[in-house]
Amino acid sequence: MRFLSLTYYALLTGIATMTLSTHVYAESAKSILTTDSFATLEQQVMQWGEPENTLVVMDNDDTLTMIACADDQSPSECQYLGGAAWYAWQSELVAAQSGPRVADSSLELIEASDLLFALNTMVYTRDNVPAILARLSSQGVRLMVETARGNQTISATEDQFTDLTLPGGGDLLSFFATHAPKFAGLASKASPYSSCDSDSQRRISYRQGVMYLAGQDKGKNLLCFVNQYNDTLSPDKQIRNIAFIDDTLENVESINHAFATQAQFNVAAYHYTALAAHKAALTQGPMAKKHQAKATERWCKVIKTMTKELIEPSYTRECH
Repeated sequence: MRFLSLTYYALLTGIATMTLSTHVYAESAKSILTTDSFATLEQQVMQWGEPENTLVVMDNDDTLTMIACADDQSPSECQYLGGAAWYAWQSELVAAQSGPRVADSSLELIEASDLLFALNTMVYTRDNVPAILARLSSQGVRLMVETARGNQTISATEDQFTDLTLPGGGDLLSFFATHAPKFAGLASKASPYSSCDSDSQRRISYRQGVMYLAGQDKGKNLLCFVNQYNDTLSPDKQIRNIAFIDDTLENVESINHAFATQAQFNVAAYHYTALAAHKAALTQGPMAKKHQAKATERWCKVIKTMTKELIEPSYTRECH
């Protein structure tokens, strides 16, 4: 295969109840907050009462956006191919070397995932998300995305965000470029740059209000980012409150762990469970086999069409 990337798309399908959970990250004793609505972020910001000193940070895949699914009871109207649940399912198949897998190794699966990013548009996980983001920004809250996607997915991600709109007009990419933390007037940093995760040598990027972490520790990198940002601001403008939301439980635990000893910040990290049932339906329940078969059928059609119609396709793989 000649379509090569170096990201680590580590999006898991952690399922939790819609209430407060007591799952604990290592030695940290902080309980996990759980929500199924972005409205909780708005309530948290109101509770703090300092919108201009507040940063709202959100994950992208299956938190802010998702691959379209009009009806998860109808495989023809619900696409799992390319999404987080599909990636987790395929990871298990690759590890077991069983079918119907789309790759023989983790690297090949990452390549397939990156290809699908480039081919798909996204939708908001819930219809009220853009209105909530708009209201938060109107109060002076700063907002940004922290995604597990890697540097080579920047172009696809920016295209996807450009296709999503906000109330009153404007696209999502421009929205984050306007309302995210800025360095020298821009919601970007010279990228890629070294991660604050000392356990990794993969480089990360911050572009148009989106931090691309290539699967690295969200807590360590967010703490480093906010400290660097605050160093550019006068004390009255600095971030003191951080609301974080992510559908992957491990990332919420990472935030709590990184900020556990940072008394200068109020932190509320939420495990987002709005898509828990949707993600579980791919591998559990009466529709699982049908969803899996449809995802495999869609994948085969993509590969066969590329092989048939392109003289020198960038990605090739047999599909049975």
